[in-house]
Amino acid sequence: MPEMNVPIDVICKHTKEGDVIPIKFKVQDDDGEYQTYVVKAYRKATGDTGEVVLPNGVIVTSHLQPFECKIRVFNIERVIWLYYNKSDGLWLVKR
Repeated sequence: MPEMNVPIDVICKHTKEGDVIPIKFKVQDDDGEYQTYVVKAYRKATGDTGEVVLPNGVIVTSHLQPFECKIRVFNIERVIWLYYNKSDGLWLVKR
């Protein structure tokens, strides 16, 4: 998977309450091929409007919304972090 500073394609749902929910995402692998992953479960990390440091060392500000997501890769469940940048509408991934 790419590093976090590379935007990725995400299919998401926007709720009437203004929440964003990731459903599926696509990333380019080391061979240049696109791989699609379905989000099996997610947890939206919350905090106040200031900066928050997550356990993986990423600093989250009010414009960056982190999601802890479960996906299946070769029939093995993995946890990955997706980040939605509210200010520019881009999704990022952290491996």
